[in-house]
Amino acid sequence: MINEINKLVISLPSRPERKEAFLKNNLMGYFNWIEGEVDKEPYKGIARAHLKAIRYAKDRNWDKVLIMEDDVEYPAKDKTLPYIEQCMAALPEDWDIVLGGAYFLKGYDKVNAHWKRVGEFCALHWYIVNARVYDKILAYNYTDHIDLWMGKQGMKIYLPNKLWAIQTDGYSDNVKKKTDYNSSYLTKFEVLR
Repeated sequence: MINEINKLVISLPSRPERKEAFLKNNLMGYFNWIEGEVDKEPYKGIARAHLKAIRYAKDRNWDKVLIMEDDVEYPAKDKTLPYIEQCMAALPEDWDIVLGGAYFLKGYDKVNAHWKRVGEFCALHWYIVNARVYDKILAYNYTDHIDLWMGKQGMKIYLPNKLWAIQTDGYSDNVKKKTDYNSSYLTKFEVLR
C-alpha cells in the first residue's frame, strides 16, 4: 500500500547535504521535491512549506499524499516497510492523518495493537494526509504551530504504537541551532528498531 501513495519531500535549497542524506536513506520509493521555506518566525516558514505540499497534492487530485521532511530517518531500516504495511492493514477506515512519528502528544486513545488516536501533537517529519481534509488544513490561520493546530481541528489523527520515523538530529535552520530532539523527547515513545 505505501508504494501506491504519492509522496512529497520538503527540502531547503540551501541544504543540499540533507537532500543527499535523504536520497541515500530513502525507503519510500519515488517522490517529488517541495521547496522548504525559512522565516524569521520559524513556525510560519514550516507551515508555508507544508501547505505548499498539501496544495500540490490537491491540485493533482491525489486521494492521499505522504509528506516527508528531508531529515526523516528510519531507525529500523529494513524492518520499516514491512512494519508500515502491517500497521496500515490495521488502520481504522476513518483516518484523516497518519503520523509516522511524534515528539509530543496531548491526549490519546489506544485503538488497537498498532494504533493510537491522538489529539494535539508535534511532528510533521512523516505523515499521510487523506484528501478529504486538504481544504481543512489549507484553512490554517497561523495562530499556532501547524502541527499543534491540526490536532485541535477535530481530525482523526493516528500514530503507530511503535514509531517508524524520527528526525535526524543536527542543525535546524528553523530554530538556528543544533537540535537533539531524539534524546530529549523520544524517551516517552516506543520506537521501532
